[in-house]
Amino acid sequence: MLSSSDKDIKSVMSELSKFGVEAAYIVPTETGLRKSILDAHEGFRNFLNRNQIHDYETQSKGPDSKVTLEGYYLDTKNYIKTKITLYRPETKSGDPRIWFSKLSSYASPQNLIAVFVYNHELYVVNTSDEEVWNSRDISSSPLYDLLAKLSTKTNDVESELLGKLVAIHKRGFVPSTTNADSGVGDTLEQLLGILRNSNAKPDYKGIELKCSRISSRTRVSTNRNTLFSKVPNWELSALKNGEQIIKKYGYFPRETPDLLALHVTLSNRKNAQNLFLAVDNSSYVVENLHEDKNQINKVVLWKLNDLESELERKHEKTFWIKAETKKISNVEHFQYRFVEATTTPMVSNFGTLVETGSITMDYTFSQKVRESGKKYTRDHGYLWKIHPSDFDLLFPPRRVFDLSNLQIA
Repeated sequence: MLSSSDKDIKSVMSELSKFGVEAAYIVPTETGLRKSILDAHEGFRNFLNRNQIHDYETQSKGPDSKVTLEGYYLDTKNYIKTKITLYRPETKSGDPRIWFSKLSSYASPQNLIAVFVYNHELYVVNTSDEEVWNSRDISSSPLYDLLAKLSTKTNDVESELLGKLVAIHKRGFVPSTTNADSGVGDTLEQLLGILRNSNAKPDYKGIELKCSRISSRTRVSTNRNTLFSKVPNWELSALKNGEQIIKKYGYFPRETPDLLALHVTLSNRKNAQNLFLAVDNSSYVVENLHEDKNQINKVVLWKLNDLESELERKHEKTFWIKAETKKISNVEHFQYRFVEATTTPMVSNFGTLVETGSITMDYTFSQKVRESGKKYTRDHGYLWKIHPSDFDLLFPPRRVFDLSNLQIA
């Protein structure tokens, strides 16, 4: 379990995010070091597969199917060559394994090991070794050199869209097209000439648009950023649809005392409904659980693979647009002020950020009444969100544009 490491994984991810770099993580146990066997958990396997290093799914069991790679340990002065073995034993259902040669001389039990891919080779860093980890700031060190090579370069400037946003900014405060929370995004899409539809593709020529409100005084947003909406895996879930969820865990709001609602946030801590999220790294799923008198009940679950894929698909290129807001004649108005541009997110961090409470999920259920008088359940998505203070743990360094000072050629 990554949570058992002697190093705060979130702090490591935070430092790596400054370089726009992601890693896979392994925490060796005492038994694992002694027997030269480490479990290749699914997050690690996905990392290798995504970087075209190895696919355990296609690997046969047994010693004849072992794969040996060359890799490197990093210390404060050297790249130390090592052998890395990937295999599936014939016993224990062929659970994927990995072993780094002479790891016991490089790391101790419960150390947090970060693994990087560069030029199709693996680089292994013991982040629990403070001397090695702190060498990332020393220009002559191997770790500094590696991170510099891996650092994300974002050279493309989406000048067409920025030019349109500058023109919209110069119009000053424009009235919202709706009095709903979605007004800040709906209004901008209308100004850009984007038609509303159910298409899952990015909003503007390959660029996803995400709008949020900021204070005109502080120009800071405290609201969580919505990453995407993703329904649970109903086939594997205990409850099979939103109607079952709201009937079991919903409440009656004051404004509609006869109609159930469930507008709540789920995190790694229990909420008022005793609902919470938990990451099962062995099955590589995120579960919504419910605690009732010290008994844990399963509600629904998502495969982490599906969540990571959705994050990667949705945010290959994203403009996070910030709008100042004020009321004029009791109508909300927006002036779109800042753009934060990001590219491919560090998807390997997603599960850990759910586990630490940085990423949350909102239920948005409410009961409505048809003309016939029959009640039905309406939902506005299963919204996965991240707090602005943790944003850099998921996305490489942002390019920030102030639309009031931006000159577009």
